[in-house]
Amino acid sequence: MNKILNMDCIDYMHSLPDESIDFVLTSPPYDTMRLYKRKVTWNFDKFKEVANQLVRCIKPGSTIVWVVGDETIDHNETGTSFRQALYFKELGLNLYDTMIFEKVNPLPGFKPSLYRQCFEYIFVLCKGKMRVFNPILVDTTTKMTTYRKANKWSMENGRTTSGERKRPTPAQRFHNNIFRYNVGGVKVDHPATFPIQLAKDMIYTYTEVGMTVYDPFAGSGTTNIAAYELERDCIGTDVVEEYATMANKRLAVIMNQQLIPFDKETITCDVDKVPNGQRELHTCCLYEPNEALELV
Repeated sequence: MNKILNMDCIDYMHSLPDESIDFVLTSPPYDTMRLYKRKVTWNFDKFKEVANQLVRCIKPGSTIVWVVGDETIDHNETGTSFRQALYFKELGLNLYDTMIFEKVNPLPGFKPSLYRQCFEYIFVLCKGKMRVFNPILVDTTTKMTTYRKANKWSMENGRTTSGERKRPTPAQRFHNNIFRYNVGGVKVDHPATFPIQLAKDMIYTYTEVGMTVYDPFAGSGTTNIAAYELERDCIGTDVVEEYATMANKRLAVIMNQQLIPFDKETITCDVDKVPNGQRELHTCCLYEPNEALELV
C-alpha cells in the first residue's frame, strides 16, 4: 500500500478479489496523443479490458472518476471519451455526472476553424447508489439578508396566505460541475500530468479518510500524492518503469516529509506573486514539514 507498482494495471487487477477497491481516480491515455516512452499500447479493446476489471474490482457504491479527452484527426474528433463513458454504462455503472476540467492557462496554439482548446471531461461513474459524497461548498454571492420566493409549502412549514413564502439565500452552495485549474508547474518527465488540486477535490468528494484510492495509470504519481496527503491509502500502477520510479520518489518525499532539492531550472512560476487564496493552483519547489506541497 502507498506505492506505485511497475506493472500493467490489468495484470494487477487480475490479482485482486471482487469488490475490493473503494475509489478509482485516473486519466488514461488519450487515443494516440502521447507516446509514453513508446511502451504503452492503447486502443479501445485495451480500454475494454481495463474497464471490465475496474467494474469487477470496485465495491458497491464506489466511484470511478475518469479524466479524459479526445484526439482530433483530419479535422475530426475521435469521440473516444464518450464511447468509453457509454461502455462503462453498458457494464452497469451509473453515469452520475459529466464534469468539465477547464484549464486556466491552456497551451498556446492555433488551429484553423477551431477555438482554443481548454478543457477535458471528468466522467463520474458509480456502481449502484453512490455511498460517499462530500460536496465542495463555495460562498454565495448573495447576502443572507436577501430573500427569494419558494414553491408552495404546507401550513406546517409556514406557508403564507398567498401560497408562497420567502426564505433566506444560503450562505454557501455546491460547487458547479466545471472545475478550473492552472496546469503546468514543476517539470517532471511525463507528458500528461494533471493538477494535484483536481486530484484532491475528487478524492475529498468521493471518499472518506482511511479508504483506498487506486490509479491504474499512475504516471507521475499525482493521484497517490493527493490521496496520501488526505489520509487515504493509495496504490498505483504504471507499465513504464521510469514513471513508476519517479512517482515512488515523489511520494516518498511526502511520506518522509523531506525537502525537495532546490533546482532553479524547475521553477516555472514566481510563487511569491501568487495571490492569497490561489496558491493551490500553483506549484512550489520547497516546503516545510506539515505544509501542503503542490506537485503537478
